[in-house]
Amino acid sequence: MKSNKLTSLILVFVIAFSFCLVSCSSGTATSSSMTAANVIQLFEKAGKVFAELDTTDVVSVTVTVRNIEQVKGDKVSHWDTSSIEPTMVIEQDNGYLSAEVWINATSQATSSSNWATSFAQSWLERNKYYLTQSQKDAVENWIKDNATKICPKDDPLCVNKSTTSSWGYKLYSPSLVDAQKGNFDVWFWTDLDKEPEGEITNWEPTVLVHWGVIPDEVYKELFESVSELIP
Repeated sequence: MKSNKLTSLILVFVIAFSFCLVSCSSGTATSSSMTAANVIQLFEKAGKVFAELDTTDVVSVTVTVRNIEQVKGDKVSHWDTSSIEPTMVIEQDNGYLSAEVWINATSQATSSSNWATSFAQSWLERNKYYLTQSQKDAVENWIKDNATKICPKDDPLCVNKSTTSSWGYKLYSPSLVDAQKGNFDVWFWTDLDKEPEGEITNWEPTVLVHWGVIPDEVYKELFESVSELIP
């Protein structure tokens, strides 16, 4: 009987010790304080991860973090990253953290299709769940019809020429710890236009360009966008 009790006590101790190891190791994986330089790196990484998915036929992406805001209740701290001291420590236990992330991306389509059809194919993959079958068929037929056309060498949209685009995101993270884990809400961000663009969860991006938009509007947007690219 005593032997059984002793065995049970040892088992309880081993389990408790294991839980302690797990909790201690997970607790050291993230921190509620970091240097400004490391916080900027987190937002740069998040911006790059999202832009590479959000861009058609991306070749390279560069990211610049311009502003960081830390919000705790009614208190808002704002830093311009061009003048911030890299060794300054940012602490974040609650509230949220945000930053403006500006993207420069270079894209180039494959030689088998033109830029516009590549854009349309990427668009269709993202938004096919919003479309009716007839709409999807119409887009696919448009891609097939235009993919067979030869791209003139002097065409500014010719596939053998790369294009460079610039735009901005604003990334929000519930806390500094979440930012380290790769959890962000992403908004398209300019002086004139601000709209939800997607999210990053554990460094895995999800593009939600057409959040809440009805299929007919999405369908209309594709052909308006593509028509602007066709000579």
